[in-house]
Formats: sequence, C-alpha cells, structure tokens
Amino acid sequence: MKDFRDWKILCGLILVGTLTLETCGFAEDVAPTDPATAAKPLEGIVPIPAFYYTPETAVAAGGVLIYYWRDRHDDPDTKPSQIKPIVIGTTKKQLITSLLISKRRDNGREHLSVFLRYRRYPDKIWALGPRSEATSEEDYSCNIQFAEALWEHAIGKDWMFGPLATLGSYKVTERNELGMLTGSDIVGGKGSKTYSAGVQLAQDTRNNLFSPDKGNLFVLRSSRFEHIGESLSPYNETSIDMRTYIPVVKDHALALRVFAQWQNGDVPFRELASLGGPDRMRGYYEGRFRDKSAAIAEGEYRFPLGNNFRGALFGSAGNVGKDLGAMNRSPVKQSYGGGVRYVVDPAEKIAIRVDYGKTSESEGFYIQLNEAF
Repeated sequence: MKDFRDWKILCGLILVGTLTLETCGFAEDVAPTDPATAAKPLEGIVPIPAFYYTPETAVAAGGVLIYYWRDRHDDPDTKPSQIKPIVIGTTKKQLITSLLISKRRDNGREHLSVFLRYRRYPDKIWALGPRSEATSEEDYSCNIQFAEALWEHAIGKDWMFGPLATLGSYKVTERNELGMLTGSDIVGGKGSKTYSAGVQLAQDTRNNLFSPDKGNLFVLRSSRFEHIGESLSPYNETSIDMRTYIPVVKDHALALRVFAQWQNGDVPFRELASLGGPDRMRGYYEGRFRDKSAAIAEGEYRFPLGNNFRGALFGSAGNVGKDLGAMNRSPVKQSYGGGVRYVVDPAEKIAIRVDYGKTSESEGFYIQLNEAF
C-alpha cells in the first residue's frame, strides 16, 4: 500500500475479526488445537465476519458463511458439498455479492455446481495488450450479473467430465466520455450480454478442497459464447488450469500452478484474458493487463507459524498477448509477496488469507477466504 497507515488500520481490523471468530460456533467435535487428528464431521457451519479498510473501498463490512456437509454413506475423505453466500458493502456504495451451491453425491462421483454473482463496483481499465502503460489508466463503473451451472460425472479414477453453461451481462454506468471505452475498437464499451455452452474435463486428487497440501488438480474448459442483442461475432474460449501440491516436511508444502487461457472472435473487454487480482499474480490490479490470451506460472511455499496460523511466500510470472505465441515478444510480468492465514476450521482447513503482493509498478493487499490456488 502506498500509505502505511492504511496497512496498520487494516491489520488492526483483521485482528478484531479473527478474535470475533473465536466466539462463533463451528462444526461439532472439531479439536481446534490439533488439526492433524481432528475427525472430519458430517457437516459444519463457518461464519466469517468481514470488516476492513482499503483506499479502494474505504470501510467495508459484511460476511461470508460456509455450510458444508457430507452424506452419511460417503467416505470420510470425500470432498464436501457446500453452500457459500458472500455479502460485502462499503461506504463508497459498492456492493459485492455471490452465492455458490455445490452438491456432491455417490462419494463425489456426481457433482452439480451453481454459481451466482452480482456486483455494483467502480473499476479501472488500461490500454489493451502486454505493453499497456500505467498512465493509460481510466476509471469506470459497471453493474455485473453472472450465472454458471456445471454438472460433472465420473468417467474414470479421479476424472470428471460434463457440460457447463453461463449467462452473463454487465452494463457500464459511468465512464470517461473521451476515453477508450467510447472507441469503436473496444468491444463492450457500453456493456455486454452473452450466453455460453461448453464442457469441462477435470481430475482432482487434492487431499483437501479448501487448503490442499498434497495431490494434483487439472481442469480443461472449452466454451462458445454468443452475444445477445448485438451484431457481433461469437467467440470461443479455452482454458487449462494445472496445479500440484508437494509435501516438503511436516506441515510444509510447495504449491505450483500453471494457467493458460485463449480466445478468438469478438470478446467484450471485461471478458478478455487478464492478469492480476487476489488469485492470479497478486500485486497487479485485477485486469491490469488484458488481451485474447494469457499464461501464468505461480509458486507458493506454505508453512506453519504456530497455533492456528500459517504463513506463505509466493512468486509468479505471466503475460498476455493476441495469441499464446505472441507472449514471448513482450517483457514477462512478475510479482512476489507473502502472507498469513488464520485457520477457523481445522478439520476442513478453512482459513482467512491475508496477502501482500508487489510488482515493478504496483502493490496490493488482499483479504480472502482460503488459498489463492
């Protein structure tokens, strides 16, 4: 953060939040001081209050609630079903809401996931492409609605396959009338409505859904998007997400991730492949670099700090371009940083994550739930 006073205020409010969590009721029969031996309960409720301050949001307040459960006939190591609503409001009249409903059955061989999101939030845009200058920054505001449904069925040991569909829209409510969003070369400068149909192939051998430290994850997605009410060409999007978690010594682990995404056709600017944010290349503002392709490699070393606290050190490199082959023709972007996690449910390893990331041109402070990947 540019102002160290904001850092101190934020850390103080996070401390208040974590102390508040100690008074909340969590899953029955969880032994918080010995997560290694805690039995996994059939169900649990984890309420997480959110109260913090950043220059972007001013004072923000709200909460996250995680309700997770397993069917009685499921194996203890089966990943749980969950319902997770999030509601955050700020003194700048920003609103961030989402709802995840994830249902697993038959020891995880069937999985139905529905995700809904609504945001009313000011944002920033820079010139598109990998050589975008920081001075091209513009402010704008938009309202965003998004819905996704995914159904997966086991097709082999640890492999899942199934269809997915999305319906999304955003409307730009404020923008610089002399800025880049008014230009004819920016798709979706006023807003966009799309729907898509696609498929997902995934393999998941992680030992934990929320904070894994062993196993692998592979997710391949491919979708075709159609514009609603616009004479624009459809666009295709494919992404691949590969993660591996390597135990080092007791309670220490190395997490590695490679992510790539590529598109073609008329892609609305908000949907372009991008870098930045709390989950990919922390330290860059989310969407700082945008184009029709992106590739990112990240590594994170995770270690215990004592009691219910954990620490992490991370680094990442990535780039965007008109296609995957064009990325090596511009300087690679890099970020690094570290953070702490406070475990609020040791049986399921559900934790509050506080990270600080830095790049050659910016820095970011993040408060999120669970690991970045």
